Amino acid sequence: MENGAISLCTKLVATKAQDDKLMSWLKSDIKNKNWVKCYTKTTRTSNKQWVSKCGGKWNLLTLIKTSGGKVIGGYNYQYFRTSGGNYVGDTNAFLFSLSNLHKHSGNQNVGSYGIYYHATAYSACFGGGHDLCVPLDESSKAW
Repeated sequence: MENGAISLCTKLVATKAQDDKLMSWLKSDIKNKNWVKCYTKTTRTSNKQWVSKCGGKWNLLTLIKTSGGKVIGGYNYQYFRTSGGNYVGDTNAFLFSLSNLHKHSGNQNVGSYGIYYHATAYSACFGGGHDLCVPLDESSKAW
């Protein structure tokens, strides 16, 4: 299995407490891997580029800073497929808020969906109910 990939902005983990909490949520077999940044959002990049840079990765950790200054994200242990438009089930996937040091786990009773590629509207969605989505349209507020 490949080393983990970090997407969007890795400078968002501002404190040791945030870093420690994030590492405590990850599976023990990947905590000490050499993480590789696959994408950083800038004013000159697009969310479509996120798919081309981070697609095909295992252990995808996505960090997002909201317009309100909160740091949130999603983690997916399984391979991120960028074709087919299908969910990738992953009981190890989770959403989180680093600002609140809170992990949102999937509902194990109904199955846990890790990540979904939706080529027409979103570059990726975390969670079975489109809980956190990265829109293809740069002007979209649909995070």
